[in-house]
Amino acid sequence: MKTISFIIFSLVLLPMFAFCEISYDIHSQLNLLNSLSERGLFESAEFFYETESNKHDLTRNHKLLLTAAIVHSRSLQILSSTPFLRRNLLEQLTKFETKFPDSSKNVQTDPDSILATEQLQLQFAIAAYHYGNLLQLESATAQDNDQNKLESEAKQILQNTITLLKKIDTNIVAQKNITHTEQFNLLKNRVNLYRHLAERAAALMLPQDEKRYDKLNEITKTLDGWIKNSESKNAKKTGQNYFVLFHLKLELAACYRLLNEFDKAHGVLSSTDFDLTNVDLPEDVRLHVAAERIRYSIATAIVNANKIPNADNADADKNTTTQATKKFNIDELLNCKTTIPAVFPDYFLAKLEWGVFLTERIKINDSTTELMCINDLLKLVRQIDLYTPCRNNHALTILASNNTAKNNSHNKTNNNRIAKIKETILSELAHDKYERKQFEYAIYLYELAGRIGYLSGELDSAVKNSQYSASILYEQMEQLEKLGADTQEITQYRIRLVVSLQNTARRFRKNPSAVDFYRRSIDEATILFRAKHLGFEAYIEMLGEYVSLWSDESDCAAIRLRGANLLALESQFEEALDWIDKIPNKSNVAVDAIKLADSCLKKIRFKKINDAKNNADINVDVINESSIAREIDWFRKRLNENESDWTDADAAVAIMIAERLLYKNNTPITCYSTDKKIDALKNAEIILNNTIKKCKTITPIAKTQLNMMLIAAYNSQNEHQKSTEIFRQITKDQKAKLTIDEIATLQRMEIEILAETGKSEDAMRLLENLLKQDQRNLLLQKLKAEILSRRNDTESLTESVRTWGLIATMTKEQSEIWWHAREQIITILIKQKNNNEAKKSYNRLKILYPDLGNEQRKNRLEKAMTNIQ
Repeated sequence: MKTISFIIFSLVLLPMFAFCEISYDIHSQLNLLNSLSERGLFESAEFFYETESNKHDLTRNHKLLLTAAIVHSRSLQILSSTPFLRRNLLEQLTKFETKFPDSSKNVQTDPDSILATEQLQLQFAIAAYHYGNLLQLESATAQDNDQNKLESEAKQILQNTITLLKKIDTNIVAQKNITHTEQFNLLKNRVNLYRHLAERAAALMLPQDEKRYDKLNEITKTLDGWIKNSESKNAKKTGQNYFVLFHLKLELAACYRLLNEFDKAHGVLSSTDFDLTNVDLPEDVRLHVAAERIRYSIATAIVNANKIPNADNADADKNTTTQATKKFNIDELLNCKTTIPAVFPDYFLAKLEWGVFLTERIKINDSTTELMCINDLLKLVRQIDLYTPCRNNHALTILASNNTAKNNSHNKTNNNRIAKIKETILSELAHDKYERKQFEYAIYLYELAGRIGYLSGELDSAVKNSQYSASILYEQMEQLEKLGADTQEITQYRIRLVVSLQNTARRFRKNPSAVDFYRRSIDEATILFRAKHLGFEAYIEMLGEYVSLWSDESDCAAIRLRGANLLALESQFEEALDWIDKIPNKSNVAVDAIKLADSCLKKIRFKKINDAKNNADINVDVINESSIAREIDWFRKRLNENESDWTDADAAVAIMIAERLLYKNNTPITCYSTDKKIDALKNAEIILNNTIKKCKTITPIAKTQLNMMLIAAYNSQNEHQKSTEIFRQITKDQKAKLTIDEIATLQRMEIEILAETGKSEDAMRLLENLLKQDQRNLLLQKLKAEILSRRNDTESLTESVRTWGLIATMTKEQSEIWWHAREQIITILIKQKNNNEAKKSYNRLKILYPDLGNEQRKNRLEKAMTNIQ
């Protein structure tokens, strides 16, 4: 197991004030501020600091000392915060740091002022060290995709801390005129201590090979040199410097332990300096010695257990417990008395490490011992949370870490059982936090329990913990919305919810439950995207990840269509087609996908044509023909000729192919030669007939649309008898099955057929009957205007002009149909030889809209006006 740094000493703040000339009042203030912070009462500590630091009679040195105390408080707050809140605290601390430059930037001669300034800088370094060390420890329990990120950030922060500590050391050494040698030696020793701690933490992040060993060996030798040098300068066996040496020596023992040089570690821990029976040994040193001896016992037990060749679990368990109690009395170490638990968190953390160590060595199926271990660990973590809340994250990291299990000889089944025990404890702790309304910690613990539970193979409980975490985030977000909180704060919670759901879905991607997590994450991400709090690329990437992880196409189809729609809106038509291409024709969104593909292909074609128009060397008709051929090929690939029963989507594909072959939708008839045109019509007829035969279960409206396309194919070949027979047949077969809207569509189709086959009178009678029911029906009015426009008699043309005028009043000004109606009015007036009215209508449009909507329309109307003059 990665060892928790043994640096959480009682002499964090108060000893550094002992060497300064401060009054009883300021000493009491610092003592109170420190006490509030150690007990996790950060808001009270902050209020107290603000009150005291704003006093007008406060000297600069006293203000620096108060500032160092509040930085210490914020450092502890970083240690006790969840990862989400911790980053904000570090940013606040960084901004705070810029207000207090180090002494090298301020020429000072007063020794106390220099000491106070550098002590403040040391507190900034300690805060950064705590943050980086926590990241290093948490990386061991992180998911694969987060582990590298945490390790990288931890390395950078630890390196920055080392650099800052070296700078402080340089500043101290540079003060040669200072006569307070003992005071500066104390500060220097503390700087060296934390520099060593940071370097050791960085070394433990190196790969477990010779490189890590060499680095640990190097910093151990350096530490040994510091200790010998400090001992020579501090002959007195009292004072703060002497007690700092105790901690330096304990740190030396820890380094020997990490290097597996157990004889040297045992020699340090067994020295007369660390005789626990010595009544004069300070309580803080006594408990830190006990903590390091516990860790020594764990390390030797693990190493000795791994030396047993081919040992079964029982032998390994027996050996490890024997070795662990061989050189030190573990029972005595675990029962050290402490008068102030909050000041000695490192001892409680070591006890927790011992509890985890024993738990990982419970024999399989020993349910009684397992329950005892769970209760003991729960009690210990709750005790740490109660007495030393600022070290709770360290406790959780010890509990969640699986490194010790990886180093022992137990099998995978046993490791899964151990993970299950840890997941149970974390879930209980999360429930505690939720009951106490400490929601941030509850979220963090449930997420941690979900990750650990996943390792145990207990997917149901792991999913449940992840659901709890997401539910609390959602509850918090809803509560903020009800209270009318700032949008930014609500957005922050939604982003966290999306990340939480995504991480859970990735973890359980082989489990059906993961789909629900992904769906919810997509829904929440969609809200963020629409509110422009999530970028287009990031959102598309999320959708892409979702569809790439699931083989259930029916589940992914809607997401693929959503992504395709967004890509199309961004004019990324080729990419949209790629997404559509993966939507099967049996999907429930396939018809919508085909319609979107139709739109994308047309827009690609129109863009090519428009680009070609600007180049005189390119034949636009050739570009058009080539594009249409490409579109037909794209749709043909979607038809599976081996399928016996085609869907509505297959019918839609066939209709799109036929549409291209029948020269509809702005495709010029002159695109092909006469022979090619006849071949295209025959081809369309064959495809449509074949589709009608294969589509046995499609909806009535889809079948009607297929038949209507077939009618259009026959009409294009002047085979009106065939088209009439088909129309009468589908009307007879389908009318009872169609909705009111579908019947209306069918009736409009009938009117079009009647008009195209020369039976315009019949078409108009049917049309007028429909208009009596709905005069505001734009489609019917447009159909009426088009039929009348084709006639040549004055009455029909006059009524056509009136109808187009009505259509213009029914539509939005300058919309496409509005412009079409205005152009048709002028065209028909010219057809009636009513040139004056045509000019008046044209001139009114020209005055109001000089560009006449677009260049093509402008050219057409200008040419028409020139001809009538």
